[in-house]
Amino acid sequence: MDKYKTFFSSVCANHCIELMLKGLGEMDEVKCVMEKAKTVCRFIYNNEWVHNLLKKKTEGMDVIQPALTEFVMSFCTLQNIIFFKDSLHQMFTSNAWEQSSFSRQYVGNEVTKILLDPQFWISLMNIAKVSKPLTDVLRVLESEDRPSMGYLYGALEKAKKEIILAFGNNETEFMPYLEVIEKVQDELHCPLHAAAYYLNPSMYYSSNFSINNVIQKSLLDCIETLEHNLAAQDNITRHKGFYEDALGDFSRPVAIRGRESLPPATWWSLYASDYTDLQRFAVRILSQACSITTSRKTWTMNESRNSTQNRLEHERINDLSFVHYNLHLQRRQMVAFGNKALIAGNYDPLCLEGMNNNAKDWIKHPEGLDGFYVGSLKCTQISSQIPTGDKFSNSGDDNTGCGARETDENNDSDDQ
Repeated sequence: MDKYKTFFSSVCANHCIELMLKGLGEMDEVKCVMEKAKTVCRFIYNNEWVHNLLKKKTEGMDVIQPALTEFVMSFCTLQNIIFFKDSLHQMFTSNAWEQSSFSRQYVGNEVTKILLDPQFWISLMNIAKVSKPLTDVLRVLESEDRPSMGYLYGALEKAKKEIILAFGNNETEFMPYLEVIEKVQDELHCPLHAAAYYLNPSMYYSSNFSINNVIQKSLLDCIETLEHNLAAQDNITRHKGFYEDALGDFSRPVAIRGRESLPPATWWSLYASDYTDLQRFAVRILSQACSITTSRKTWTMNESRNSTQNRLEHERINDLSFVHYNLHLQRRQMVAFGNKALIAGNYDPLCLEGMNNNAKDWIKHPEGLDGFYVGSLKCTQISSQIPTGDKFSNSGDDNTGCGARETDENNDSDDQ
């Protein structure tokens, strides 16, 4: 940067949101609730019959939410537990549960106590008040239909306002969480983010937009840094008034309609041709990416460059890369055009199936806790063998499924 002074450097926005979630996860009250939630999930996912009963109550949906990183996955899973609160209550108070051998085990009783404890749900809701706005920011960043640079600053500010409102403006309740968030946000801040927010027509022309000192100074910093030509700087500062007042081509009906429907950089390319310096400046900023995680689709290319395989294997990897990218693009287009019926399951940019093994801590009980899962609890690796409703469609709620039959036999021997 000392040599080339016409650009800014910034950290990956996704990584900063993940650091915020990590900081929240290290708070004592969050740790306590997280461990209880993990106890519930480990118990459910390490027993076929219990997991099958959950599937029936949730109509085949899972509680654990796969995601790119451990912290995102953990907080999304907590949100899912809240979503399935009624289903979990019904499950652990049903006749099928009470008559099963699992309800008589120590860990089964502990899980039931956790799920029927009102304080557990109150704490869980408080955590969700903070985590959900942050995971919503991640969804904005992961959107691939348009660069997210013009939306990041506004999304973070909106998230903080939502957190404050969720706690009823009670500073003693929300401030410990905001301190964690703002500490990371200070590291994330880059003039590009606030300037892009100002240049995003869908944000600027909305009734909620208000310019502040941070936005004003960031815009001036970007003008002075990105545009080294002094005449161009003067043109940008003079012509931005036409944008602010929606004059000239900015006032065309088609331009007004395009504020929401067009990507910001495309909008500027179409309607700012009379102000070439301002147009070039805006397009340059709004075309930037603020996250590196969306480059995930090129992982096979990276492997190809770094491998020592022969030519045929290289060609095969390149073919796989081509197919993988096009499937990813096809899925994105189907979502964009609302053709969700062609997509297996609900589209969620946070859900990256098979990307990693971040769920391990939620489905595998910790080593060294001998006696915690007592009696007949069988711990199995949960992967592609996760039982589905179809596989156990013949097992009723009377604990007679093939997974439960062996369990009951073991229980009888233990009781003796």
